[in-house]
Amino acid sequence: MAETKAQFVSGFEEFDTHVEQHKPKTGSPRAVEATRLGLTVLAFVAGVVIVGTSADTLSIFDSTSLAADFYLPLWPINLDTRPTVALIICGAIIVIASAASLATSKVPSLRSKTTLHHLSSISTPVISLIAAVIAVSFSYGINNSSSDFSIQGWSCQWSAINMTIDPHFETLCMESKTALYLSVMIMPLEVLVLGAVVVDFMTAKTHAVTFDVQERKGSPAMS
Repeated sequence: MAETKAQFVSGFEEFDTHVEQHKPKTGSPRAVEATRLGLTVLAFVAGVVIVGTSADTLSIFDSTSLAADFYLPLWPINLDTRPTVALIICGAIIVIASAASLATSKVPSLRSKTTLHHLSSISTPVISLIAAVIAVSFSYGINNSSSDFSIQGWSCQWSAINMTIDPHFETLCMESKTALYLSVMIMPLEVLVLGAVVVDFMTAKTHAVTFDVQERKGSPAMS
């Protein structure tokens, strides 16, 4: 009986050692996951800045725009605010989507729900990318129009004028460009996030299959 028990313990220890030696390295998946989270945080910050700068320019326009019967209006009658509104909506979508993705990745109770975590990881970059493409396309379309002005187009046209009160066209021009350029930056950024998600899923699946095969081959019960 003692000899049988010693053989069982020895076999179990050998199996445990074998499993430890053949466990998949988690450095790569962890690095990919850290990269995805870092890019998502960057997208979240960019979204906050887009919302802040665009909302400020729209607020100043609303407070300084005059009726058409004024002799010296500061803004043209045909000024189109839709590009600025589109940037605000784009930034808000990016902020909400990124925050949801970070929450499902870092909050244990949400992280444990695999389906929710995977769905959030995939949908966040896709939704943010679509929002950025629409906002940027809309902004460039209006800004390049020969008949309509946007807040960015008009304020940048008069940005050389030194103003002591609102609207400070130079500041509005800088804020508008910042929001637009960050929205442009979001597009390749979200592509990278989506790529990191795909790599993470593929790596995790490959490691899981490899470990399962190695565990079956090394199991004393299978030998």
